[in-house]
Amino acid sequence: MKLSPITRLKKALFKAYAKNLCLAFEKQTASCREIQDRVLLAKLRRNQDTVFGQKHNFKQIHFSQDYFHNVPLHDYEDLEPYIDRIKRGEKNILTTAKDPIEMFALSSGTTADPKFIPVTESFRKEYHHGSLMWAARLFYQLEDFFERGKILQISSPAKQDQLPSGLWCGNISGAIAEMQKPIVKQFYAMPKEVARITPAADRFYTMMRIALTQRVGILITANPSLILNLVEMVDKQRDTLISDICHGQLSIKAELTPNIKTALKPYLKPNPERAKELTEMITKRGSLLPRDYWPELVAIACWTGGTLVNYIEQLPDYFGDIPIREIGLMASEGRFTIPWDDAPATGILDILSHFFEFIPEDEADHEKPKTLLAHEIEKGKRYFLVVTTSSGLYRYKMHDLVEVTDFYHGTPMVKFLSKGSRFASITGEKISEFQIVKAIQEANHVTGKHITWFRLFPSWDNPPYYNLMIERNDAEKIRAVADQFVEVCENTLQGVNIEYQSKRHSRRLGHIRLRVVENGIFSAEKEKKLKKSGSEEQYKPLYLSSDLQMAERYHFLEEFHNLAVSKS
Repeated sequence: MKLSPITRLKKALFKAYAKNLCLAFEKQTASCREIQDRVLLAKLRRNQDTVFGQKHNFKQIHFSQDYFHNVPLHDYEDLEPYIDRIKRGEKNILTTAKDPIEMFALSSGTTADPKFIPVTESFRKEYHHGSLMWAARLFYQLEDFFERGKILQISSPAKQDQLPSGLWCGNISGAIAEMQKPIVKQFYAMPKEVARITPAADRFYTMMRIALTQRVGILITANPSLILNLVEMVDKQRDTLISDICHGQLSIKAELTPNIKTALKPYLKPNPERAKELTEMITKRGSLLPRDYWPELVAIACWTGGTLVNYIEQLPDYFGDIPIREIGLMASEGRFTIPWDDAPATGILDILSHFFEFIPEDEADHEKPKTLLAHEIEKGKRYFLVVTTSSGLYRYKMHDLVEVTDFYHGTPMVKFLSKGSRFASITGEKISEFQIVKAIQEANHVTGKHITWFRLFPSWDNPPYYNLMIERNDAEKIRAVADQFVEVCENTLQGVNIEYQSKRHSRRLGHIRLRVVENGIFSAEKEKKLKKSGSEEQYKPLYLSSDLQMAERYHFLEEFHNLAVSKS
């Protein structure tokens, strides 16, 4: 794509801006301890006269050890009474009224109820700054994406519901997307107003209706499962999409506001030439895939680690051999890492924005676990993340299990492994979600079959055992190799979890049993969860449950012995 002189000038300005951001951050990573001290004290001084700050004597805190002594570790439920007061419109509760609460970011909780994460002006700016540093680094790695095409960023609306107090609730990624500077906005494939379309199905249809007419150079969203959902939707609805593109239409049921209609108008002009190109792609391949309609794509940016590897492995089927770059460890509670190289799932701690503590993995079950500071953790060790943010989260347990992969100068580089709450243990084996995902990944590789939806959960018996629940379509895929598939899962799980191996060898646990449910069970659960809280791009499937009564809530079409010979 040939750039105009003005665009080339803007690109040069952005390049200089990106270079300065990267150089400044690289320099700061050499002073991890000093910067973390400053970050903590700045947050405490700013909020020392709040209800929370007065209760915990923020004015008397001068060092991190004072902070640990005065402020206990918190779960969301511990802070919820304060957050409820903020929701009612009270000010100066967790954060100073001088740094106003702008909205609440909704996040999925461990229960059915959503978490309301306060978003202050300073927190939003810190989140945005981390995103800018990530984008600046990516620009250096993939400098030619400006010539190849535009940026397609998929985000949910910043404003979804409004509380009686007037505060809005929504998605932090949508709020950050709306902060893009004018110099950057021109490189995006669609206007920010698309993210405000509801329901989600109509929003995603509109995104792809527009994106199919664009030369997309980079695709950005957090969750790779959303990417797969979108490209599969395009192929299923290809006839309607092509007709809309040809005639300049938009086949959705949503009532669009005048502002959204105005923003969309330039993107929805009749384009029979593009419609013809898309039709020819279908004629040639028999399907409509992004490897054909976005040939200029230079990279996909999304989460690449933890329990999402199953989705990552499917992307080449749709996109071909395309680089997949880590977007960073981020959530409604904050952006915590900034990827700096090609290593999957790994990033440098964003020491400029948040204050970090780390609970060693073997301390997680302690009533009062010790915490280590960022400069004290060790390469190769695993820790649970604790953060203090400008949104009023103090010593907040994220329950994210991370591994230290390296140090960049003096600052740790970490990768996300799994949510800490997603463990199961009947006899002390402590299976993690990360481990069962790894076992399924290996079974997929060995058998040449690929299942996406699954869940491992325990059943009580003599001996107790774990069930691997899959849907009927996936059962048909692996029926001929069911013995082998489950055996690979067993062996891999024993290989990555010595306690599980010990319990299996001593017959304190039985062999994994395969159970089959009707198609659509998992997607229905997902839709139900999304209606209550969270957003599509941040949704993480539940691959592991510790619920011993789970089997009672499902109707099983087949059990393990119907597919293969059961083993003790």
